[in-house]
Amino acid sequence: MKKNALLISIVILLLPITFFGQSSFWPFGFPIPTCSYINGSQPLTPRCTKWPVTNNGRWDVASTWNGGTVPAHNDIVCIPVGWTVKVKGATYAAEAAGQCGLNTVASPKLYIFVCGTIDFDPSGKLYLGCGSIINIYTGGKIVASNGSSDLIQIGAIVVWGGPGSGSQPNINGPYTITGSGQGAGVLPVTLIDFNVQLKHPYEVTIQW
Repeated sequence: MKKNALLISIVILLLPITFFGQSSFWPFGFPIPTCSYINGSQPLTPRCTKWPVTNNGRWDVASTWNGGTVPAHNDIVCIPVGWTVKVKGATYAAEAAGQCGLNTVASPKLYIFVCGTIDFDPSGKLYLGCGSIINIYTGGKIVASNGSSDLIQIGAIVVWGGPGSGSQPNINGPYTITGSGQGAGVLPVTLIDFNVQLKHPYEVTIQW
């Protein structure tokens, strides 16, 4: 009876978690990219839709990216280990307060995963649409030029740097930037499968 009660208790506690489904920051039906997956020797789709094919290329130049197009709305942008993408000048357009999502061409929502480097030139600005995320894994980094105007803006919120901020600090992963701010750590992972089995008395195997 005790072992059955243990198994039932575990399952009951996990059911609310399992049935939440995909969370709002990650609307896709597959796991988020990781650095073990973001590399040149494995196929990157569907977890990544855009990645650099020219090292040290500019973000706003089409030839920097696979497919010959700059990342656009809802793209999953992956920067592999050893690859650098430069941000020079204003990339995309800033969204004003109250205009969230109105222009997804000029201000795209992007899901950015950095295992390599995003390097900001002086006055480099990366404007992203509402709901965008930048996840910097361990070993990944954002390099500031120490100019007074480098910035990352998500929606109408400057989340890194900006005029009057002085010298921007470099960001070394793990680190996450969203429209609500920034902080150390990595994005939460959505639990999509959980299996509990009673193998032997008082021995439970958990797989996820």
